[in-house]
Amino acid sequence: MKRHFSSLSFKYTVIIDLILIAALISTNVLIFGKLYNKIESESIETVELETESNANELALWFENYRGRTEALAASIEAIPTDKLDLIQEMFQANLADDDTVTLYFVVYEDHTSVFSDYWEPAPDYDFDTCDFYYNPYHNNGEFTYVEAQYDVPSESLVVILGLKLDNNAVVGSFVNVNTVVDKINSINEESGDSGYSFLVDSAGHIIAHPDPDCMQKDDVSVHMNDLIDKHYDILYQKFFNENEKIVKLNFASGDMYFTSSKVSDTGWRLIHATPESQITGFRYTVETYIFLIIITAIILISILTILTFAVLTARLKKASDGLELFAKGKFYEYKLSNSKRNDEIGDLQRNMDKLKITLATMDRDSEDGKTKLNSNQIEL
Repeated sequence: MKRHFSSLSFKYTVIIDLILIAALISTNVLIFGKLYNKIESESIETVELETESNANELALWFENYRGRTEALAASIEAIPTDKLDLIQEMFQANLADDDTVTLYFVVYEDHTSVFSDYWEPAPDYDFDTCDFYYNPYHNNGEFTYVEAQYDVPSESLVVILGLKLDNNAVVGSFVNVNTVVDKINSINEESGDSGYSFLVDSAGHIIAHPDPDCMQKDDVSVHMNDLIDKHYDILYQKFFNENEKIVKLNFASGDMYFTSSKVSDTGWRLIHATPESQITGFRYTVETYIFLIIITAIILISILTILTFAVLTARLKKASDGLELFAKGKFYEYKLSNSKRNDEIGDLQRNMDKLKITLATMDRDSEDGKTKLNSNQIEL
């Protein structure tokens, strides 16, 4: 055993392996050092792009309701105010085609109104205190997305879409928030990650969230600043006031990355939460692969080194054994190698062959000399 550990094969195998291990580790550390931040930034960028893509998908979904509301507004604008019954018939026809809309309405500048549920406001009803009328009316003719509100008649949360016409009438529709929640849930299911998305309006009120406790109940809206335990107040500051696109927050259960993307011209934002483990997951995968590559390379190099030195030392061992025979005077037992190798080992083997021939010649000459001397002594 001691002989094995003191052999050239073992010593040089260890030395070469240590050199190669150091080279492999330093090379991979340098490579991974450059890729480390790039991998993480590209993972974050991927999440950002996915959030933006989902926001665009959501915007296209809303465009459907916007298009229907605008088409309805164009039809209403062509109907004289003394034909309000025609508007009511139009409302009923549209409601029959889509149960996700709970209400259609039109309110004229003189506060004459038509509601699809046949509601008739009192003569002194103040429309200016109602967001569904006030916001579109004062939005300079731009299509308006009003924050989610509780609709008492339908007993549901609704998102209100409104548009002011050239004759100053406001036309709008109430879309059931459950429909928006279903859309957000669909986005969460299709995303394939362990995070979640939620939708907030332009003022920071949560419209749709996978956690019901984070959504508006009855007539009480939930603002991001109300959810301090979730650090949503920090998100509101970063996304709405500082216009950042990605924020990292620390939680007891683990860090989370939040990305934000505007939903077209709605003024709303789709916010996606991603666990840090998912962002860094690919990085850890790369680390594992690099570790496996290093281990595999070390094993293969060790095997090749051992085999190389086994062949090398086998020839050196033969030369060593030959010298030992020469030292004991048993050079006749040494077998000629007749080596044709064109290297140092070949030179050594050929010199050993020459040495045997020389010693054998000298031995024969010596024996011949002894024979002659004995013959001479007999003659004398």
